[in-house]
Amino acid sequence: IRDSLAVFRFPAYVLHTVALLLFFIAMSVQIWIPAYLHRVFALTNPQASGFLAQVLLYTLPMGLIGGYFSSLLLRQYRWGFPLFLASTSLLAALAFSLAYSSPTLSHAQVGIAAGIAAFGFSAGTLTTLIVETVPPHLRNSAMAYSIVLTSGLAGVIGPELVGQLSDRYTLGVAMYVAPVAYASAGAVWLVLALWQARSQSGTTTA
Repeated sequence: IRDSLAVFRFPAYVLHTVALLLFFIAMSVQIWIPAYLHRVFALTNPQASGFLAQVLLYTLPMGLIGGYFSSLLLRQYRWGFPLFLASTSLLAALAFSLAYSSPTLSHAQVGIAAGIAAFGFSAGTLTTLIVETVPPHLRNSAMAYSIVLTSGLAGVIGPELVGQLSDRYTLGVAMYVAPVAYASAGAVWLVLALWQARSQSGTTTA
């Protein structure tokens, strides 16, 4: 265990893990989307669930497409992947903010679909950056800790936080957990991109 904890000695891994935690908190909020559409726009539960299912199905290839092109175009730049993740997360934050502030059902649905497509576009890059921020002998440990923090911890925090805020305020207000978390993740990835760009520039100069 002590040897595996060495992954947290690498600032790039720590920053990426923090961003991943925020990202997956935001992503886990999508389980509330059918309830949001039902309560705010009076869609029936089957209609609301059917809409989300279709969006998830049609945007499924986005991760493959984004992963392929990011690897093709950005692999030679240390800052390329985190900058790509920052961009897509900030776009997702914008799309969901517009969706949850819209009084029109069609506009809200377009915003939700755009937000899901935006964060889905970077899905293939998330894992790639995990293994590229630590030495090869620590990659298994890096992946294991990331899974625990994202699929485990974040998957509990996001839905629970929305539920608590919904009880205290309304679900319409609580749903803003997603865009805030996406924007926060994007900001952390932007810091990582700038730090890696400076490191790469210093290495090149040296």
